[in-house]
Amino acid sequence: MVIDSGIRLYYSKYNPCFQLYVTRSDQGLAVYRIKDSSQLAHIFIKDFDTVAGYEWDNYSGRFISVFLTDGTIRIYDIFKNGRLVSYIRSSSQKNVDSCLWDRAEFSIPSKLQLFDSNIIECLPTLIKFVKDSRNINIIDYYPPNHSWRHVDKESQDTDKEIDFRNLLDVHIQHNPNEDNFTIILNGVYEINGIVMPDISKSEVYQLLKLHNGEYMSFYKNGHYRKINFNNLLSCNVSNGLLSNILEIRNLNRYVNDHLDLIKRELIIPYSDFVKKICIDAYAGGMTKLNDELESLLLTGEINNEFKDWLVNIIGDRNGKKWRKLGMDMFEKIVKILTLAIIPSCERFMIYLERTDGYLNGYMKTDTDFYDIISLREYFSKLIRNSITIINSLNNQLKYFEIFSEWINDKINEITDEDYKNRVL
Repeated sequence: MVIDSGIRLYYSKYNPCFQLYVTRSDQGLAVYRIKDSSQLAHIFIKDFDTVAGYEWDNYSGRFISVFLTDGTIRIYDIFKNGRLVSYIRSSSQKNVDSCLWDRAEFSIPSKLQLFDSNIIECLPTLIKFVKDSRNINIIDYYPPNHSWRHVDKESQDTDKEIDFRNLLDVHIQHNPNEDNFTIILNGVYEINGIVMPDISKSEVYQLLKLHNGEYMSFYKNGHYRKINFNNLLSCNVSNGLLSNILEIRNLNRYVNDHLDLIKRELIIPYSDFVKKICIDAYAGGMTKLNDELESLLLTGEINNEFKDWLVNIIGDRNGKKWRKLGMDMFEKIVKILTLAIIPSCERFMIYLERTDGYLNGYMKTDTDFYDIISLREYFSKLIRNSITIINSLNNQLKYFEIFSEWINDKINEITDEDYKNRVL
């Protein structure tokens, strides 16, 4: 970091909504009240040389974005003692010398919005499955940027009505090496490699907001450039396309997170445990074990090796664990597919139709877009496969319950001569 940029970071920045200011402290950033200089929040930063700048939320006054020189953006909530609420990572920007965060307002006439009815708002809200230290639980689902994009009016010390659907969050970063800009919209959609032509490479000393959606970059060599978002902010079609793309990205992450949860927390633990007690612990592996199980089921005969495996390897403890892992896998996969995957795919289909309509409306054509058709077919297939898997798993669950009880009875018959078989 150059010297004057470092000096600039010592300047106090005043909150646009509250009587507060933020300034550099010995261990990061500190937020103070103007009235009595009492500290309200502290943001710990290990190495301040990695900080390219920091910006207040200019609409609610509640959040601070800290831009790091490696392209990372961290958003903190000052009303919760400077707690980190979001972490945004640029996929392309690796060197940042100047930055800006703004919340621009859309200027779309309300009469145009009347015809843009989103039926997804009438659907039940999504839920999210998460794994704690013991179980998989259901919690409310919020988009990745919800913690700082959607602020309850009750939590604000103001009567100002905040409708974040009419706001576009703009994070701008400048790379001095390539002299290009990266813009991240709503913390999700990244536009990178924006090059300003006909200018010698130089560091940007300051990024400033001129008006709503208009920004100016001032270079150290005396040049300046303007970035204008007015076409986006005033166009209903562009706004609709952007909103749909962001929702599709959020849903894509939502689906992938739940599919990963199924694999990581349900399928792999069960498969690994079965491998441990069956394939690894029984001589001859799964093939010989299947033969012994068939023989026991059809003839009732059992050899000493198989009897020893049932009593000493399976036993009461491993038998209960195997049953629990199996029951959890079948039951919770069905729940996740029913309550998370299928509803999210339905939303995908609706957003794809909306995107198709926006594109055709913008281009004034009736064109079939290949990417949209491919995605529509993919999610239609995913819904059909999910329904098929749900039916199959429900049947397998019944068989698994009977089989696990049968195995438990055989173990008890071996270990207890007076035990009476409960499963025919």
